[in-house]
Amino acid sequence: MLVQNMPLPQEPVVRNGAFFVRLLLFVTLGGAAGAQTAAHPLNAPPLEHAHVYTFDQFYLPEDDDVFVTEGGLLLLAELNCAACHAAPKPWEDLIGPKPGPRLQGAGSRLDMDALWRLLRSPQHRKPGTQMPGLFAADDESAPDQIEAIVTYLSQFKAALPEPPPANAERGKQLYHSIGCVACHEPGADYRPASLPPNADLESPSLASVPIALADDYSLAALTAFLLDPLASHPASRMPAQHLSSQEAADLAAYLHTGQTPAAFQERRILNLPAQTAERGRELFARHRCTACHETGEALPSAARLPSLSELKPDAKTGCLSGEVRTGIPRHDLSPLQTRALRLALGLVQKQGAPRLEPAQQLSHHLARLNCYACHDHDGRGGPEIARAPYFSSTLRLRPKDDIQGRPPSLDAVRSNHDKNSLRKRLTAAEENPPPGTRMPRFTPEAVSPLLE
Repeated sequence: MLVQNMPLPQEPVVRNGAFFVRLLLFVTLGGAAGAQTAAHPLNAPPLEHAHVYTFDQFYLPEDDDVFVTEGGLLLLAELNCAACHAAPKPWEDLIGPKPGPRLQGAGSRLDMDALWRLLRSPQHRKPGTQMPGLFAADDESAPDQIEAIVTYLSQFKAALPEPPPANAERGKQLYHSIGCVACHEPGADYRPASLPPNADLESPSLASVPIALADDYSLAALTAFLLDPLASHPASRMPAQHLSSQEAADLAAYLHTGQTPAAFQERRILNLPAQTAERGRELFARHRCTACHETGEALPSAARLPSLSELKPDAKTGCLSGEVRTGIPRHDLSPLQTRALRLALGLVQKQGAPRLEPAQQLSHHLARLNCYACHDHDGRGGPEIARAPYFSSTLRLRPKDDIQGRPPSLDAVRSNHDKNSLRKRLTAAEENPPPGTRMPRFTPEAVSPLLE
């Protein structure tokens, strides 16, 4: 088992006069709520490594180094390594940095307790998250630093419209029919209509993208996020699903189970001294949060770090070493991910420019946008057997596709679309989408390399 970023013993620990309390995260369920949430998608099996869907989909420990190196390039890109360690210019299109979630309005989406829990230990609060931990368990200054950053982020608020009256049952139907379960865990209490009556309802074998923060959002904040996820997630890893305000509210009602991490009281028990937003602003920049996130403010640049070309893949310190120290990003990588990243880093340093064939580059960009979760291309990808029954027959990329309820192959896209029509198909809003599975919407910047 991987060592988590913030070990959480069950009892208070006194170190050098500082009082640290690390309480195990758990969920308090009321009687009726417990029965309701037992089969809910939020109860997906937790992950112990940073989850990049297409890496987990295609790469195995027994694969040879050449193949795993391709997966390492995907990880370099999706874990945003080049945000801190600049990629060589010829490699930027493949592994260059992507924008992280925008933090304007962060104080409206998550309250101070929720922000504090997330920063304290991202992998505990949201198992499988790509957000690295930055604070070591034995750093006595960490709680105060986190409190300062949370104070800074909490000041960014935005007005949230009141959502319409919502219906969780409609939300459950939407969640399981419009395409959410291509990436996220289906509920164990929902049976797709296309599944034969005598067929077993299988659980996915592939890990699902975690949605553990749904209950940290208010209903209004979750509705606003679902209505336009691209506003805060410009990299489009969470694309838009062409939802109406009513649909977004219904989905939020379904995902918002009422599970409350009420037992996590570390912030209160520590009785942390009040911190200033100005100190939080300085720490936000010092810890290089600005490499991935923007707050809408001009912040000072952090000191330059070695480029990808200058790093040592087998270094005993740093991100790939498993070192736990405040300021060193910790992704809780699996052994396979660490191997893949080291191989990819060696390739980038060995080759002045990528030597990938166009088909390999296309596969890389399809993987970055997670297209393979729904579509196959060149014999690769498509929904796994357990997720396939949730797709319905309205999704088409070609007018005459006979897809029998499954998303169509991408093999003939080039013969049916030019660059402009494909860009419109991938980025244009659709006000009245037909029933069933929907082709999601991405930002123009996210799909630009794919179009090329």
